[in-house]
Amino acid sequence: MAETGFSLKEAAVLADMSEKAVRHELAREIATPARRQVGESVRRRFDEADILYLSLIAELPVSLSVADRRDLYAMIAGRLRAAGRWRRAGDRLRLTGAVPVEIDATELRKRLARRLRLYRRGRARLISRPDLVGGEPVFNGTRVPVRHVGLLARKGVPVAEILEDYPALDEEDVAFARLFVELRPDPGRPRRPLAFARAG
Repeated sequence: MAETGFSLKEAAVLADMSEKAVRHELAREIATPARRQVGESVRRRFDEADILYLSLIAELPVSLSVADRRDLYAMIAGRLRAAGRWRRAGDRLRLTGAVPVEIDATELRKRLARRLRLYRRGRARLISRPDLVGGEPVFNGTRVPVRHVGLLARKGVPVAEILEDYPALDEEDVAFARLFVELRPDPGRPRRPLAFARAG
Protein backbone atom coordinates (compact mmCIF):
# COMPACT_ATOMS: atom_id res chain seq x y z
CA MET A 1 0.00 0.00 0.00
CA ALA A 2 1.30 3.44 -0.85
CA GLU A 3 0.04 4.94 2.38
CA THR A 4 0.79 3.76 5.89
CA GLY A 5 -2.17 2.16 7.62
CA PHE A 6 -5.81 1.98 6.63
CA SER A 7 -8.44 4.69 6.18
CA LEU A 8 -11.54 4.81 8.37
CA LYS A 9 -13.63 3.26 5.61
CA GLU A 10 -11.09 0.49 5.01
CA ALA A 11 -10.92 -0.20 8.77
CA ALA A 12 -14.72 -0.43 8.99
CA VAL A 13 -14.97 -2.86 6.06
CA LEU A 14 -12.03 -4.98 7.26
CA ALA A 15 -13.45 -5.12 10.80
CA ASP A 16 -16.95 -5.84 9.44
CA MET A 17 -18.30 -2.87 11.40
CA SER A 18 -20.34 0.11 10.24
CA GLU A 19 -18.52 3.39 9.61
CA LYS A 20 -20.94 5.02 12.04
CA ALA A 21 -19.88 2.62 14.82
CA VAL A 22 -16.19 3.31 14.10
CA ARG A 23 -16.82 7.06 14.20
CA HIS A 24 -18.61 6.57 17.52
CA GLU A 25 -15.50 4.88 18.98
CA LEU A 26 -13.39 7.82 17.74
CA ALA A 27 -15.80 10.51 18.98
CA ARG A 28 -15.85 9.03 22.49
CA GLU A 29 -12.02 8.85 22.33
CA ILE A 30 -12.15 5.12 22.95
CA ALA A 31 -10.10 4.18 19.88
CA THR A 32 -7.28 6.60 19.10
CA PRO A 33 -5.48 5.47 15.94
CA ALA A 34 -2.38 7.42 14.97
CA ARG A 35 -2.64 10.59 12.94
CA ARG A 36 -0.49 10.49 9.82
CA GLN A 37 0.24 12.67 6.85
CA VAL A 38 -1.94 11.63 3.88
CA GLY A 39 -1.20 13.85 0.91
CA GLU A 40 -1.50 17.40 2.17
CA SER A 41 -3.67 16.63 5.19
CA VAL A 42 -3.28 14.78 8.47
CA ARG A 43 -5.74 11.93 8.98
CA ARG A 44 -6.34 9.02 11.30
CA ARG A 45 -4.75 5.84 9.97
CA PHE A 46 -5.69 2.49 11.47
CA ASP A 47 -3.22 -0.34 11.96
CA GLU A 48 -3.86 -4.07 12.45
CA ALA A 49 -4.23 -3.73 16.24
CA ASP A 50 -6.87 -1.00 15.76
CA ILE A 51 -8.79 -3.24 13.36
CA LEU A 52 -8.52 -6.21 15.75
CA TYR A 53 -10.08 -4.08 18.50
CA LEU A 54 -12.92 -2.97 16.18
CA SER A 55 -13.51 -6.59 15.10
CA LEU A 56 -13.76 -7.67 18.74
CA ILE A 57 -16.26 -4.94 19.56
CA ALA A 58 -18.32 -5.80 16.46
CA GLU A 59 -18.50 -9.48 17.47
CA LEU A 60 -19.09 -9.17 21.22
CA PRO A 61 -22.60 -10.35 22.13
CA VAL A 62 -22.70 -7.90 25.06
CA SER A 63 -22.03 -4.19 25.22
CA LEU A 64 -19.18 -2.88 27.36
CA SER A 65 -18.97 0.34 29.29
CA VAL A 66 -16.95 3.18 27.76
CA ALA A 67 -14.24 2.66 30.42
CA ASP A 68 -13.99 -1.08 29.66
CA ARG A 69 -13.86 -0.43 25.89
CA ARG A 70 -11.20 2.22 26.40
CA ASP A 71 -9.11 -0.18 28.52
CA LEU A 72 -9.59 -3.03 26.02
CA TYR A 73 -8.40 -0.75 23.23
CA ALA A 74 -5.39 0.38 25.29
CA MET A 75 -4.44 -3.24 25.99
CA ILE A 76 -4.77 -4.36 22.36
CA ALA A 77 -3.31 -1.28 20.66
CA GLY A 78 -0.51 -0.97 23.22
CA ARG A 79 0.12 -4.72 23.20
CA LEU A 80 -0.13 -4.67 27.00
CA ARG A 81 -0.71 -7.65 29.31
CA ALA A 82 -3.24 -5.70 31.38
CA ALA A 83 -5.25 -2.49 31.36
CA GLY A 84 -7.97 -1.53 33.84
CA ARG A 85 -10.05 -4.65 34.53
CA TRP A 86 -8.66 -6.48 31.47
CA ARG A 87 -5.96 -9.17 31.54
CA ARG A 88 -4.40 -10.92 28.56
CA ALA A 89 -2.62 -14.26 28.17
CA GLY A 90 -1.87 -14.80 24.48
CA ASP A 91 -5.18 -14.50 22.63
CA ARG A 92 -7.26 -15.07 25.76
CA LEU A 93 -8.74 -11.83 27.09
CA ARG A 94 -10.32 -11.72 30.55
CA LEU A 95 -12.48 -8.99 32.01
CA THR A 96 -12.42 -9.26 35.81
CA GLY A 97 -15.30 -8.20 38.03
CA ALA A 98 -18.45 -9.53 39.67
CA VAL A 99 -19.18 -11.61 36.56
CA PRO A 100 -15.87 -12.32 34.83
CA VAL A 101 -15.90 -12.54 31.04
CA GLU A 102 -13.34 -14.45 29.02
CA ILE A 103 -12.83 -14.11 25.27
CA ASP A 104 -10.70 -16.37 23.12
CA ALA A 105 -9.68 -14.17 20.20
CA THR A 106 -7.63 -16.86 18.40
CA GLU A 107 -10.13 -17.53 15.60
CA LEU A 108 -10.96 -13.84 15.19
CA ARG A 109 -7.25 -13.00 14.87
CA LYS A 110 -6.79 -15.74 12.24
CA ARG A 111 -9.83 -14.57 10.24
CA LEU A 112 -8.63 -10.99 10.39
CA ALA A 113 -5.09 -11.99 9.28
CA ARG A 114 -6.60 -13.80 6.26
CA ARG A 115 -8.80 -10.81 5.44
CA LEU A 116 -5.88 -8.38 5.66
CA ARG A 117 -3.68 -10.62 3.49
CA LEU A 118 -6.50 -10.93 0.95
CA TYR A 119 -7.01 -7.16 0.92
CA ARG A 120 -3.30 -6.37 0.50
CA ARG A 121 -2.94 -8.94 -2.27
CA GLY A 122 -6.00 -7.57 -4.06
CA ARG A 123 -4.78 -3.98 -3.80
CA ALA A 124 -1.44 -5.04 -5.30
CA ARG A 125 -3.28 -6.61 -8.26
CA LEU A 126 -5.29 -3.45 -9.08
CA ILE A 127 -4.39 -1.19 -11.95
CA SER A 128 -6.21 1.77 -13.40
CA ARG A 129 -5.20 3.44 -16.67
CA PRO A 130 -7.21 5.82 -18.87
CA ASP A 131 -6.51 3.65 -21.94
CA LEU A 132 -7.82 0.48 -20.25
CA VAL A 133 -11.59 0.08 -19.76
CA GLY A 134 -11.96 3.87 -19.45
CA GLY A 135 -9.83 4.06 -16.31
CA GLU A 136 -12.00 1.62 -14.34
CA PRO A 137 -9.85 -0.40 -11.88
CA VAL A 138 -9.10 -3.87 -13.30
CA PHE A 139 -7.07 -6.87 -12.19
CA ASN A 140 -3.49 -6.56 -13.46
CA GLY A 141 -2.94 -8.53 -16.67
CA THR A 142 -6.66 -8.55 -17.51
CA ARG A 143 -9.38 -6.24 -18.75
CA VAL A 144 -11.75 -7.51 -16.04
CA PRO A 145 -13.27 -4.64 -13.99
CA VAL A 146 -12.97 -5.31 -10.26
CA ARG A 147 -16.30 -3.59 -9.55
CA HIS A 148 -18.15 -5.83 -12.00
CA VAL A 149 -16.79 -9.00 -10.36
CA GLY A 150 -17.59 -7.64 -6.89
CA LEU A 151 -21.17 -6.81 -7.87
CA LEU A 152 -21.66 -10.30 -9.30
CA ALA A 153 -20.40 -11.80 -6.04
CA ARG A 154 -22.66 -9.55 -3.94
CA LYS A 155 -25.68 -10.56 -6.05
CA GLY A 156 -25.01 -14.17 -5.09
CA VAL A 157 -23.53 -15.45 -8.36
CA PRO A 158 -21.56 -18.58 -7.35
CA VAL A 159 -17.79 -18.12 -7.28
CA ALA A 160 -17.34 -21.14 -9.56
CA GLU A 161 -19.55 -19.48 -12.20
CA ILE A 162 -17.61 -16.20 -11.98
CA LEU A 163 -14.31 -18.08 -12.34
CA GLU A 164 -15.68 -19.98 -15.34
CA ASP A 165 -16.51 -16.65 -17.03
CA TYR A 166 -13.18 -15.07 -15.97
CA PRO A 167 -10.52 -17.83 -15.92
CA ALA A 168 -7.70 -15.33 -15.30
CA LEU A 169 -9.09 -14.79 -11.78
CA ASP A 170 -9.01 -16.97 -8.67
CA GLU A 171 -11.21 -17.26 -5.57
CA GLU A 172 -9.19 -14.63 -3.68
CA ASP A 173 -9.69 -12.15 -6.54
CA VAL A 174 -13.46 -12.63 -6.24
CA ALA A 175 -13.34 -12.21 -2.45
CA PHE A 176 -11.26 -9.04 -2.84
CA ALA A 177 -13.65 -7.67 -5.48
CA ARG A 178 -16.48 -8.06 -2.99
CA LEU A 179 -14.54 -6.01 -0.41
CA PHE A 180 -13.67 -3.47 -3.11
CA VAL A 181 -17.37 -2.88 -3.86
CA GLU A 182 -18.04 -2.27 -0.16
CA LEU A 183 -15.29 0.36 -0.11
CA ARG A 184 -16.29 2.26 -3.21
CA PRO A 185 -19.57 4.11 -3.79
CA ASP A 186 -21.36 3.34 -7.03
CA PRO A 187 -20.07 5.44 -9.89
CA GLY A 188 -22.34 8.05 -11.31
CA ARG A 189 -23.33 11.63 -10.92
CA PRO A 190 -23.05 12.99 -7.39
CA ARG A 191 -26.33 14.00 -5.83
CA ARG A 192 -27.17 17.68 -6.03
CA PRO A 193 -27.53 19.32 -2.64
CA LEU A 194 -31.04 20.40 -1.74
CA ALA A 195 -31.73 24.00 -2.59
CA PHE A 196 -33.62 26.05 -0.04
CA ALA A 197 -35.65 29.06 -1.09
CA ARG A 198 -37.69 31.49 0.92
CA ALA A 199 -41.38 30.70 0.71
CA GLY A 200 -43.23 33.59 -0.76
